Parts: sequence; C-alpha cells; structure tokens
Amino acid sequence: MREQIREATSELEKKVRSTTGILNKVHGTPTAQFPELIAAVQPHIGSIHENLETLAELVKPEEFWRVKDMWAKHLQSAVYVVCMCEWLKSGKLATIDQVSKELGVKPEWQDRFVLASEDYLHGVISVTNELARLAVNAVIMKDFELPSKIYAFVKEIHTGFSL
Repeated sequence: MREQIREATSELEKKVRSTTGILNKVHGTPTAQFPELIAAVQPHIGSIHENLETLAELVKPEEFWRVKDMWAKHLQSAVYVVCMCEWLKSGKLATIDQVSKELGVKPEWQDRFVLASEDYLHGVISVTNELARLAVNAVIMKDFELPSKIYAFVKEIHTGFSL
C-alpha cells in the first residue's frame, strides 16, 4: 500500500508543481490580465482531482492520519493555488470548504481522505508569502493600488491568526 501511495503522491507532486509554475507568472502579469492567468490555472486544478481520488481509494479506512504526511506538503501547495486564485479573482480568502470542493475532496471520503485544517492553514500562509512578493512586483510594474489591497488582506489574515 505504501508504495502505491508514494507513486500517487509523486504524480500529485508533478501536477501541483506544474500548476504552481503557471500561477507564479502572476508576478509579471498586469492586474488586468489576472483573469486569463486564472483561466489557464483552472484546468490544472481540475486534474488534481484524479490524484486525490486515487489517494482516497488507496488509503484504508481509519489509516488517514498515519499516512497523510506522505502528501501533506503537496496538498498544502494545492491549497495555496486555490486560495491564491480566489484572492486574485475576488480579493477574498477561500474557505476550507471551498478549497475542498475545488480540489474535489468528497465528503464520503471522510474516514480515508480529508483536507486537514493544518494543511489548509499552511496553504493560507503560503498565499500571504506570495502576496508580499506580488506587492513588490506590482510596484515595479507601476501598479500602486494592488499593494494597498494586499496589505489590507494580509493584515486581516494576520489578525485572524492572532486570535
């Protein structure tokens, strides 16, 4: 079972890395072109569904917490991608339920595969890190409004983590 999970995790890693690479183009993309960039990322997010479904099928009931660390980092990166896309679209943070739905995590997998809170929160932290980078790049591209939006959002996230 572990070897099959490793193989599925390796495939997940490749897809997430590819998707993250596309999303990283945001740092050189004018704000007006964010919708096109998000549209380019969406099919890749959809392809992650297959990998998560494979993992859910491989994990035996009640074994999730023993093996989840095998793919946690990649799942956190997938959460980052979904949350970053949502922020670029709406300026809001995607909830854990929205991210689960977007990644294709099904409620009936509850005993075999879930999006754990800590994986979601690590993904959110990655969003704030990338937004800090985006703020600098926006100024370089002479977009002085975007950093203000980023500041307000990151401040809100920081407040949420401080509670």
